[in-house]
Amino acid sequence: NEIILTAALCFLFYKEYDAREPWKKHIALISLALAASLKLVPAVLGILLVYKKKFRDILFLGLYTLLFVFLPFLWVEGDIGTNIHAFLENLRLHADAYANGNLGLTQPLVFALPFTIPGFVNYILVAFSALSALKLERWQRCMLLMLAMILSTGQQGDYTLILLFLPMVLLFNETASPSHIPWIICFVLLLCPAQYDISVSDAINVNNIRVANTVCSLMYLYLICKGLFLLPRKKA
Repeated sequence: NEIILTAALCFLFYKEYDAREPWKKHIALISLALAASLKLVPAVLGILLVYKKKFRDILFLGLYTLLFVFLPFLWVEGDIGTNIHAFLENLRLHADAYANGNLGLTQPLVFALPFTIPGFVNYILVAFSALSALKLERWQRCMLLMLAMILSTGQQGDYTLILLFLPMVLLFNETASPSHIPWIICFVLLLCPAQYDISVSDAINVNNIRVANTVCSLMYLYLICKGLFLLPRKKA
């Protein structure tokens, strides 16, 4: 699945986007541009460049992304205009075909909500994520942005949880703390290989995919709220 390549490219960008060496920085920008051309949602990580006020790098990122998206049309049979129209139509068909993914606030949770969450709420939360991530510690910032990628469209399958491997590694590189225990429990629930399906009632259904979606959604909302709370505060 191309998500494996996308995740690797995202991880490389996150590791090197703030590198001192120009060649490493451009490798990071090219990596994110290629990831965004494959899956689109990795573009969320571009907010890291805004935090650092790297506006020149943002221009390079935009240029690289445009090149990866549109240069292939020069080698595809037919005129560019027709092919771009077909490309956009295929994006729409893809969105329709994968509308019922496993992950996202609009997808089934362990508990049945008494109301339906409209799809546009996902995109509003992505905007809040971009604001919230600014003051979070490094691994939580990474976790929030990766969750924004996973939960934003409602089209993602549970295999996209591979994107959370990077923030998990970043957490385990931190000095051990009792505050990490709830997060480790969440990681265990996300990575548990057991397949289970338990119906407690009509309103509560527990299976591995719904548990993963519920855990991701709760982590996502918590980090957004924490980030917004810290936003007006000055760093110590």
